[in-house]
Amino acid sequence: MKAKSCTWCGSFLLAAALAANAATTSGPITNSETWSGTVHLTGDVTVTPIGNLTILPGTRIEADPRADDQIGGIHTSRIELIVDQGTLVAVGTPTSPILFTAAMLGTNTSQPGDWYGVRINSTNATLRDCTVEYAMNGLDIEGGTPNVDYCSFRQSQYNGVHLKFSAVLSNCTINNNKDGIWVDGGRTLLLSDSTISNQWDSGVVAHGIVSVTRCTITYNAIDGIGAQIYEGAQSPLLNVLGSIISHNGELGVEGAGVVNVNDSVIEANGQEGILAGTSGTVMVSNTVVRGNGGVFARNGISCPRATVIGSIIMGNGVHGIESATVDIRNNVIAANLQCGINLWEWPGSGRPPLTIIALTNNEVWGNGTGIKVKSYATRLEGITSNDIYGNSSWELANDGVAAVIADGNYWGEPTTTELSNHVANLTKIYDSRDDASVGQVVIRNWSGTLLHPSPPTIVSQPQSQLVTPGVNVRFDVVAVGSPPLAYQWWKNTTAIEAATNASLVLANVQASAAGNYWVAVSNSLGSTNSVPASLTIDLSALGGLLSLDMYAGLTFSGTVGKTYSIQFLTDLSRSNNWSDWTPLTNFALPSSPCRFVDWSSPASSRRFYRAVQLP
Repeated sequence: MKAKSCTWCGSFLLAAALAANAATTSGPITNSETWSGTVHLTGDVTVTPIGNLTILPGTRIEADPRADDQIGGIHTSRIELIVDQGTLVAVGTPTSPILFTAAMLGTNTSQPGDWYGVRINSTNATLRDCTVEYAMNGLDIEGGTPNVDYCSFRQSQYNGVHLKFSAVLSNCTINNNKDGIWVDGGRTLLLSDSTISNQWDSGVVAHGIVSVTRCTITYNAIDGIGAQIYEGAQSPLLNVLGSIISHNGELGVEGAGVVNVNDSVIEANGQEGILAGTSGTVMVSNTVVRGNGGVFARNGISCPRATVIGSIIMGNGVHGIESATVDIRNNVIAANLQCGINLWEWPGSGRPPLTIIALTNNEVWGNGTGIKVKSYATRLEGITSNDIYGNSSWELANDGVAAVIADGNYWGEPTTTELSNHVANLTKIYDSRDDASVGQVVIRNWSGTLLHPSPPTIVSQPQSQLVTPGVNVRFDVVAVGSPPLAYQWWKNTTAIEAATNASLVLANVQASAAGNYWVAVSNSLGSTNSVPASLTIDLSALGGLLSLDMYAGLTFSGTVGKTYSIQFLTDLSRSNNWSDWTPLTNFALPSSPCRFVDWSSPASSRRFYRAVQLP
């Protein structure tokens, strides 16, 4: 018997196969699915314990805005993608990320909170190279140990990421949410190599244990890292390592328990740079705390107990360091508006009594008052082997009743001469000789010269700029070192006449002003050069014909902090002759690899370059 073909049967089987692999757009996933292209969700989708969801690179997952046909989950009118003990593999690529977003409704643009977001309670979940936007919470981590890296969370109504369970995040970008990351009490966040910026409130809200490593947390409206210590929350441990916390509207770093900040920059935050609550302890090492408190007149570091070692505390809005129990060693504490160090004790306040574990080997200069002490004890010792000089009001002020012993320090002038001449009432020491209600400052021996002479160190480099013709341009450098510091600005290889301040102002710049600008900072002990900052003039706004120059340069790797000389020659056959190499500039390597542009290169038909590490 001859077999008959059945075309419709084949079509039916193909359709059945396609239906079996179709994306679940609402309801549970109980088998294996792969999503690609555009997937439009109409209700909550739950990856169950027996479900497996793979999302391919470039997939766009759209959730109906402000709707949920499942009428379930945490929010009955917002769609949720829930991974409940199931498996999720959402791995995009840098060029084809996976996008989780809200669907457009007519001509309306998407808004934060249009859908709920991604909720994960699973160990078998991976998000990589994904972007989550317009959710209530971009990502809720509710359990398990999901892998989350190289992801972006933005435009969330509440949190970019909400940790209801401990988690590790790395290489993420979190911006333009209400709060970047919210950590519930008792949970632990390990965050590394990430950028958190431009939140409407805070970058990280830390109710649990938080460790931040090699992160940049900037330009958030309230705090960079905030523990909300005045709202009853407790953050027992906060670690910040190798990170930049800057330009946040209020606090840079706030903790309720122990706050460790190492190898970091805490800069230009509106309130305190680092704050701990009434029972808190701050431990800072090898860190720059600079320019904080300018908006709300606050301090660089403020806490009951402070250990500050090998750091630069500079230019803060009130005090550099304010604390009651201190171990302060080997720091530069300079140019703070009121006090470099303010040591206080308030009887009956519940704060610890004033205790100096050590206050030694510091350079304290250029502040309103170098050190202010307010103690109700009988005697206070420990201020020794410091350079305390050049402070505008007082080098040392005693506002308490204790006798303050301050032996073995260098005081500058006129104090050194007055001590040598046995003057009783020293001009720049405030004590009982100025006000009988306070205690005496006792100085039995002193140094006639600087104890810690130091060559210049650049704290803040001048920044490259792109401007239009006709505007004014300003380059700034911040340096520390034994005064006086001398400055000389250069353009390319030419010193700029009369440019001898910490700032360089160029008025009404034109195309000819383009180039590399850098500054040499020196004192009697040495000199250092800043990193070149490029000035680029954007001529496109002028219209018409434009001239076009091509600039040469190089990118090289080296040891950060070491000084390198950038040199060139025009004849490669003479490369073995050291005297034929022409120096362009010397500078301390700020990062590796480093890019250098030779703005003078159009003057030559060819140039060959090298970078030489200097001794």
